[in-house]
Amino acid sequence: MRGVGQDDKFVNDEYTEIKNEVEKETEMQEGNSWLDCFSLKHKALYRTLMAVLLQMGQQLTGANYFFYYGATIFAPVELVSNKEDNSYIAQIILAWMTIWLIVFSTAGVCGQDDGNPGNVSDKSIAILMICSACFFILGFASTWGPGVWSSVAELAVPQLRAKQMALATMSNWTWNFNLAFFTSPITDDIHFYYGYVFVGCVVAFFFIVFFFLYETANLDLETVQHMFMDSSVKPWNSANWVPSGRESRSDLKHDIEHDQIESDIDVAANDQYQHTNEG
Repeated sequence: MRGVGQDDKFVNDEYTEIKNEVEKETEMQEGNSWLDCFSLKHKALYRTLMAVLLQMGQQLTGANYFFYYGATIFAPVELVSNKEDNSYIAQIILAWMTIWLIVFSTAGVCGQDDGNPGNVSDKSIAILMICSACFFILGFASTWGPGVWSSVAELAVPQLRAKQMALATMSNWTWNFNLAFFTSPITDDIHFYYGYVFVGCVVAFFFIVFFFLYETANLDLETVQHMFMDSSVKPWNSANWVPSGRESRSDLKHDIEHDQIESDIDVAANDQYQHTNEG
């Protein structure tokens, strides 16, 4: 990939580092069963439940609700042809999403067709619902959607990361299936009131994030483990936790970035050296 031979020092060093990391991770995984994910050691149970809850919350924010209802909403404004049957940022975003879910659901309830409650008869109401859906999806797709995956990875106990990630992913897909399977019969009965169910879920997860999710910003995985083991740290004040020997989290972030820059410089220098020798 770098245009050097397989006996090159850089290649061998890189290979050795990767091999050692894989062996270390394999050793860490040995002797750990699925039941260890629910033990009290290293707060494994707490961290497993949080990972499962976060992935459940990703589905229960209501993002798929908009996708299920999309064609119904867009039809009145003729965007779809009728000719064929065809921890702080997360809290802020959850509040943002709650607002637009309320707007969407209320507009749907107020503007639904009396003869066909599942459809919106008023074009202006439909436009308002489309705008609220777009703003909601903007908040979800830029934060809560992808952010949950990184949060789950940081929450995991190193020795149990693969198993805890698997349980969290199972939670995500289980609730995805539940929404896909039950949305149709539910909306047939309560129509746009269904949106208020997700409003309640988003509000609930606002408090779950505040009271139970640890703030891991500017921390590496090793210091995250130290934070979880510090009994004096609570989720709601974890943003103020600083690793031992550091004045602030920014110091750690600066050192990590500095080490990465030095590593990149070494790689570039090695590439240049090889290129010069070949010339």
